[in-house]
Amino acid sequence: ATDQATDTPTNNFCTLNPLSADEMTFAEGNCKVTQASAGPRTDDNARGTMGVSSGKWYWEVKVSGGTVPVVVGICFDKLKMGSDLSGLTGVYAIQNASATNAYKRENGTTAETSGFTNPVNDNIINVAFDADNAKLYIGINGTYENQAGSTGDPAAGSNETFSSIDTSFFWLPWIESRGASQVAECNFGGCPAFSISSGNADANGYGNMEYEIPDGYYCLCSKNLAEYG
Repeated sequence: ATDQATDTPTNNFCTLNPLSADEMTFAEGNCKVTQASAGPRTDDNARGTMGVSSGKWYWEVKVSGGTVPVVVGICFDKLKMGSDLSGLTGVYAIQNASATNAYKRENGTTAETSGFTNPVNDNIINVAFDADNAKLYIGINGTYENQAGSTGDPAAGSNETFSSIDTSFFWLPWIESRGASQVAECNFGGCPAFSISSGNADANGYGNMEYEIPDGYYCLCSKNLAEYG
């Protein structure tokens, strides 16, 4: 029942970066952020401390809080600081919304998808980024989908949520909260911000994930980055 971390002095895991965020309250080893309940802006964001341009990487984000929506995905290292950034070039993400399907935030384009399921409170969003093949897979509670709602398979390389991502940039984990008191609890493997009931490590034995990590994908940590990043 006690919080435990697999992060060690010789193997550091990604967290969210309080030096690259707007109006967020940080907790749980900088893996949990809460949108400010009041302030001049409401569309605020946070990004990870580790960026990649190669390799295959996995993490999880549990979304909750009093309001929606929240945006989950990746951003490139050149994305400016500020609020309401999810519609800009350099973001690939899925947003829950008050529509039939989730919205896509695709490198400057915002639109309702034709079939991606709308995440709801307490869903765990799975993010599998294949930087070697310029693909991003996003799932809900262990099931990946493309934008039409067909089941995706990161290990097999099929039905990705986004493709043709420019990997000449470094890409970082990224979330944007678009309403007061929205909460994002991230798990990069080293310090889970939410309770883990199963426990899944990558092929190198690193991490503690709620859902099985796709074959060939690894947690964002310094030892994995040295080998695959």
